[in-house]
Amino acid sequence: MKSTQAGGVAGIVAVVALLVVSFMVPAPPGVDEPASEYLAYLVDNRSMLMAQSSLSLLPTFPLLLFVPSFRRFLGASEDKNQVLAEGASLGIVAGWAIGILVSFQSGALAFLSESTLDEAQARNLMISLTVGYTAAVVLWGAAALLAGLALIGEKGAARWAGWFGVAVAILTAASLLGWDDDGVFAVGQLMFVAYLANFAFLLFGSVLLVRRK
Repeated sequence: MKSTQAGGVAGIVAVVALLVVSFMVPAPPGVDEPASEYLAYLVDNRSMLMAQSSLSLLPTFPLLLFVPSFRRFLGASEDKNQVLAEGASLGIVAGWAIGILVSFQSGALAFLSESTLDEAQARNLMISLTVGYTAAVVLWGAAALLAGLALIGEKGAARWAGWFGVAVAILTAASLLGWDDDGVFAVGQLMFVAYLANFAFLLFGSVLLVRRK
């Protein structure tokens, strides 16, 4: 197996691991929920949140194997793609690093929920974590845009991946706005859709690497 294909396999493993870790706990309360709901959420899901925090490190190794292969793939066709390839790679890694920090902080809040936190503190600190979560998704969306622009000039599946990356970036930008109080178009829900869409783009890119001859 070539290093490029190995990077693609690693990318698939990373995405699957990310999805598993992401769905270990239910969604947190919405921003309009009372403070008591936030503390109850931390207490009720205390063990799983702490486990999620620890397991969030698992995708790190396969992701770091995927990124160099993906960077080489993006910059392989033309010299002008090197800047796009480097930017996309940086966005993926930076977004992941922020995501790890958010996960660790979430686990720490869960650990403190039964002894130290009161309702107001739980609400304020959990809402503050959404800033980090948003930053991670935005960085992944920017990476999808740069990678998409690098791939649009290609042929076949790579070209489709390029347009998909641009679409994911547009969705990510739209998710920052949100235009409903609930449902899929609410701010938090739309951000989660963008979060999953970015995973789908990474999966698409991983499959391209596996198929590369």
